[in-house]
Amino acid sequence: MTKDELKRFMQYVERYSPEDCWLWIGCANERGYGWFHAASSSEKNTHRLIWEHVHGPIAEGQSILHKCDISGCVNPSHLFIGTQSDNMIDAVRKGHRPTKLSVEQVVEIKKLLSQGLKHRVIAEKFGVSRGTVSLIHQGRNWTHVNQPSQILGEFT
Repeated sequence: MTKDELKRFMQYVERYSPEDCWLWIGCANERGYGWFHAASSSEKNTHRLIWEHVHGPIAEGQSILHKCDISGCVNPSHLFIGTQSDNMIDAVRKGHRPTKLSVEQVVEIKKLLSQGLKHRVIAEKFGVSRGTVSLIHQGRNWTHVNQPSQILGEFT
């Protein structure tokens, strides 16, 4: 962002101290994430814009995550960079993403898939849809669950 854009950006930020959340009070989407038009950037999400202003460009495939879990927060000290998988792990750890499956069950599903068991049978065994099993099999869901040795460290 240019200096003028940053000045305009900060007009839409409610802040009290450096430690508190800096709340975006401008335009936001239905999930509470702020939106801002900065001509100098193709990025429109406020938390991503402020990250780029402070830290530089965000690599492709990277997400900007909130330590505080407040989607409208733009305090750079409350943000960190990670993958979408990191975001899902963080959400599960914090209890924000209810899931029918545990990590151990996903490991078992992946094992059964590697043995050629049909998706329908696995879905019935775990009380989930065939679509859920298919997404796991395609590597589109639970991508952070690769090997049992990695999983134990992630959730302890």
